[in-house]
Amino acid sequence: IYKEQQCVKCHRIGSTGAKMGPELTKVGASRDKAWLVAYLTNPKGENPKNKMPAVKVKGQDLDDLIEYMLSLK
Repeated sequence: IYKEQQCVKCHRIGSTGAKMGPELTKVGASRDKAWLVAYLTNPKGENPKNKMPAVKVKGQDLDDLIEYMLSLK
């Protein structure tokens, strides 16, 4: 889902990806599920000037994406 959503075009995990958006290598150590749900579905709610689009997945796919991100520690 991370690849399908093309998150790699802006975000870096380890040595893979771009540097336009925040580094996600250890995102699971600093964010929780509730924050990720709110942010991924409405990035502009956190910061109105945010350039990140809302993710276009819902339900189990969103849950799976969040679980993957939480595993990055």
